[in-house]
Amino acid sequence: MIRPTLPSDEDTLVSLGVSTGLFTEKEADALLRDTLKQLHAGSLPEGHVTYVYTESNVAPPMGWIYLAPEATDETSKPGRLWDLWWIGVAPARQGRGIGGKLLHFAEEVASKGGGVGLRIETSASEKLGTTRKFYTSKGYAEIARVKDAYGEGEDKIVFLTKFAERKGDHK
Repeated sequence: MIRPTLPSDEDTLVSLGVSTGLFTEKEADALLRDTLKQLHAGSLPEGHVTYVYTESNVAPPMGWIYLAPEATDETSKPGRLWDLWWIGVAPARQGRGIGGKLLHFAEEVASKGGGVGLRIETSASEKLGTTRKFYTSKGYAEIARVKDAYGEGEDKIVFLTKFAERKGDHK
């Protein structure tokens, strides 16, 4: 089941973030925990949401997503594109469809929020090769690459899917 993240999920999600190998304990605590605290305190902009995947209301989370409408200014239409900031699944649970369910749920949230598409930024590092293949297998296209964005030799890759182009196909 997918449900909104609760303040009591913070420790589990920080540990999950570390277990993926993408965050050190310090990074997970500073980035993930801080974001969750801000979200639950209501100090993030409107539309920022996070959800967890769990087997039941009492089972610990085994995956999570964090998404929001793109930042806008007074001249642009809010929420046209949404950004998926984080998606993660516990390593022991990867390859079982949880990431696909979370991604599909994120697309539904964005679409219901008036979004026309979902954008994902990730690193070109070798350790994220499987992640990039996952996005392309779900209908996401690489639309941009920013050289050395995350450091020398580590490009940023931007993926996008537009819901109208995939009508009935974003699973």
